[in-house]
Amino acid sequence: MHIYSVTHHTPKTWTEPMDCPQCSTPDVIEIDQTLPDGQQVRFFSCHHCEEKWWTQGDKEVDLSQILEMVREHKA
Repeated sequence: MHIYSVTHHTPKTWTEPMDCPQCSTPDVIEIDQTLPDGQQVRFFSCHHCEEKWWTQGDKEVDLSQILEMVREHKA
């Protein structure tokens, strides 16, 4: 089971400033995800430049690490 929580940050509605690290636009969508093993990650996507990134806690995590976490749980 996957649990998702979506927050869409725009200049008028953000709760915390979130600018895209690529283009500095504040039009970023943020999705909290619970992986199958219970680990919490957060996915970000910029509507302006299509940049995508993930974090776990305070550190950035790349897609290959996310996929490995899911793969390890299925094994």
